[in-house]
Amino acid sequence: MGETSVAGELGPLGQGGLFAGRYLVQRLLGQGDRKWTYLAEDQKVGDRLVALSLIKPEAAAIDPEGTRREANRLSRVGSYSHIVTFHEYDSHDGWEYLVFEYVSGGRLSDLIEHAAATGEKVPADVIVRYGRELAGALEQVHTAGMIHRDVAPENIWLDYRNKVKLGDFDSAILLADLDEPRPSTTDRYRSPEDRDGGPLDARTDLYSLGAVLASLALGQLDFEVGAPNTSRRPDLPEAFHDLVAALLAPRREDRPSSAGEVRRRLKEIEALPDVRSIIEAGEGQRVEFKSSLRFVYLPDHLSDADRAEAMKQNAPKVEKAILKTIAGFLNSEGGTLLVGVQDDGQILGIEADFETLPNVRHDRDGWQQYLRQLTTNALGIGGWACLDVTFYTTEDGTVARIDCPRRSRETWLKLKAGEEVFYRRTGSSTDQLPPSEAARYVQDHWSS
Repeated sequence: MGETSVAGELGPLGQGGLFAGRYLVQRLLGQGDRKWTYLAEDQKVGDRLVALSLIKPEAAAIDPEGTRREANRLSRVGSYSHIVTFHEYDSHDGWEYLVFEYVSGGRLSDLIEHAAATGEKVPADVIVRYGRELAGALEQVHTAGMIHRDVAPENIWLDYRNKVKLGDFDSAILLADLDEPRPSTTDRYRSPEDRDGGPLDARTDLYSLGAVLASLALGQLDFEVGAPNTSRRPDLPEAFHDLVAALLAPRREDRPSSAGEVRRRLKEIEALPDVRSIIEAGEGQRVEFKSSLRFVYLPDHLSDADRAEAMKQNAPKVEKAILKTIAGFLNSEGGTLLVGVQDDGQILGIEADFETLPNVRHDRDGWQQYLRQLTTNALGIGGWACLDVTFYTTEDGTVARIDCPRRSRETWLKLKAGEEVFYRRTGSSTDQLPPSEAARYVQDHWSS
């Protein structure tokens, strides 16, 4: 926990007092409905600064098990870089208390209030990074079998490195106890199903995450959560706006399936500027563009029958061109293959491939599954294991980025006839080496 504004009473602990024979109180950091939170020195472990949360008597009377429940939830989550670290739960002189790491950068709500007051925008890259870090925290919470239920700017803290940390687990519930009474939570960022007392699952927290991202983008804590117009931030990519809209879908079924999926999508959005810079720089020794994995772009005047025949004849050639490039990168100094991009840098997207994919789903997952089948059959399982595939959603279509490192052993491309051929990169092209040259190349580059 960390710094926040303080209003009203200062609480029962005075500055300079020693609480529980261990915590030297410095000042009050803030208070909520359940707690006073103080900055204190933990003198038992080398004057460590901590956030000491003292439970208010009226809160303990209303919910006697609330503090124990929160401590239990925090213990289940365990240590994670983007969750406030929990140190201790105990009682002293009739006071229940919790001890957390001290997070010095204030709350996310303070940052949003500052943006609202000054008109300064939270930078786009910071918003996306905060979202990715929070999605990672929720992934940890959900893996521990819980729903946080109070993902709101007031419960998200910033550390000295400007990294977010999710805190305040007093509203969390176990997935195994969904029928139990639900603790109160922050209504503004609450999912529709939670407000209505309906069934909950991990996607309940994803709705709240979407509301937090909208709040950051808009620079305001109060807005109509159901329909925030984040497009007022054109500096944020279209993929971000689409993701926020999906997270805020009224029906759980229309939201992303998991926090892990959200984290991956935000990671892709983070890296999108890097992909654009690669496209702007153009093809070269370590970069190549391909329009598709197997779709053949044909003249419009062809009949449906001629188009189908041309696809049948040419799709294997398109696939082979992809495999040749990957093999060439693996056998040289490595490189990046962008699929869904023309030679001139125009983004076409890989969506055209989807309906041509045999025996797999016609979507990104099916596309990657088919690429894996092709690569494993042609280059071996070791060839596929070297690759890192990432997708980037742009307004013109989805780009697949295939990063191919220099491999620690040679890679041969297996053809259907049983023949093996060897490729390497030469300048901005991929060349096949005759058997004798390939043998010398392998000897020069991989012999011990």
